[in-house]
Amino acid sequence: MSGRRLRHDASRCAQWAALAAEGGDKLGQFRLAYAYHHGEGVAKNWKEALLWYAEAAEQGHGTAMCNIGVIYE
Repeated sequence: MSGRRLRHDASRCAQWAALAAEGGDKLGQFRLAYAYHHGEGVAKNWKEALLWYAEAAEQGHGTAMCNIGVIYE
């Protein structure tokens, strides 16, 4: 199998995650929270990270629940 290698664009990933998150998708919410938590493609912002982790956690995303605890640690 052959294909093209695409360059990773963290900013673009965060933009797509934001669209999914705002649409209510728990994985998109988690990915956007992670981006804010670690400053990947967006400026690091723990307040925004907590907000989006909480949204994902309310929908049952286990890692989001755990990462809320990590931020408060």
